[in-house]
Amino acid sequence: LEGAKADIKQLMGTYAGARFAVMTFTHESYLEVAFTSDTAAVQSFVDTMQPVEQYYGAGSRIDVAVEAATELVDRVAKQQPDRRRVVVYLGDGEQTSKQKVESFAALKPQLAGALVLGYGTTEGGRMKTRPGGTSYVYDYTARKEARSVIDETNLKRIADELGGVYEHRTGPGGTLTLKVAASSGALQSAGPLTARNDLTWVLALLLLAPLLWELWDTATAARATRRFVAGRT
Repeated sequence: LEGAKADIKQLMGTYAGARFAVMTFTHESYLEVAFTSDTAAVQSFVDTMQPVEQYYGAGSRIDVAVEAATELVDRVAKQQPDRRRVVVYLGDGEQTSKQKVESFAALKPQLAGALVLGYGTTEGGRMKTRPGGTSYVYDYTARKEARSVIDETNLKRIADELGGVYEHRTGPGGTLTLKVAASSGALQSAGPLTARNDLTWVLALLLLAPLLWELWDTATAARATRRFVAGRT
């Protein structure tokens, strides 16, 4: 999660002047930050993301945000057709739901570029039951400690469906290969987008999947906490 946060910060710094929106998901999707050029607002949200208690989790569907993201991109395409639109997807690609993974191809026609960033290892990572805790999530069905593992097959397929590229991230820093077509309305060869470009013409949808651990749902936990507090007052 710290690596994902670092990558988001790097993207916003490189493409300062772009407009960003933040959408998160596990078993549900949430538009956390509407399109804005205020990177401080985006960074503020990203800084507060953290794993939450295991009991708030309900598994993950890596495709659950497709419909909402498609509607969002279609809407901004109609409102500001001259702007280029980019999707950056961050996640481990692990589908814990038994439902079939839906295609991301519906997003492609409105995009000038896409980047899929993958996190995790095939060995998997242990998951603490709560932030700062000392115990780890246990899978009582398998009778062993639960682990979150990367699924690069899913991530590469998402990149192909979006018409973008996939990168496996193993540490903060380094180059992020984001290529954007000269025009989102025409099939032109894509070239690297640098800070020297007119970034006000780039409309980016950032962070479709910041949650790397499938049992933890930051957005759900925040809403549950607000409901709890409201019920006590």
